[in-house]
Amino acid sequence: MKTTLTDPSETTTQATQWTPADVVAAVRATPMTAAQYADVILAIRESIPNLLPIDKTLKKRMNWAQRLTPRFVQSMATGLETSPVWQASADATPLELRQNLERSDELRPLAEQADALNTVVRFTTDYHHFVAADKARVAFNVGQKLGGKEGKVIAPHLNIARESLPKRHKAAAAKFLAETAVQPGKE
Repeated sequence: MKTTLTDPSETTTQATQWTPADVVAAVRATPMTAAQYADVILAIRESIPNLLPIDKTLKKRMNWAQRLTPRFVQSMATGLETSPVWQASADATPLELRQNLERSDELRPLAEQADALNTVVRFTTDYHHFVAADKARVAFNVGQKLGGKEGKVIAPHLNIARESLPKRHKAAAAKFLAETAVQPGKE
């Protein structure tokens, strides 16, 4: 927001017109938390016109349609121009086919960037969970071997950790917990 003073006792505000380049530069220049980045992504998602709600009943047909190339759709659009009877029987117009294909092409770069962001964020999330779980596993193993006063102090925490292990694969969980970190050069 841009503030301008017209009178010493009066303040008015006007909306600043930002270009997309200004928004991109501001996002790149502003340090943000993960929650703030999520707000930016939500704002982008909410501002894109005509996004459709997800309909899982169409998923199988949509996956099948991905096999058909844009050339196929263009060919059908050109063919439909030649026959009004064909248009009526197919319940499709050449303009309709071309508009849907254009919308798909228009959104594709956004989808690719969103997929790339999702892949990187998921890997980073999984990596940090892996590091925390691996360090917790080492701490659990060390804690089980402690005795005396220290062992008694941490016993409730070990019991809680033991209870939260996956139930279906206790043997695999026990093996995972028993593994020690591979030392560099000993592989």
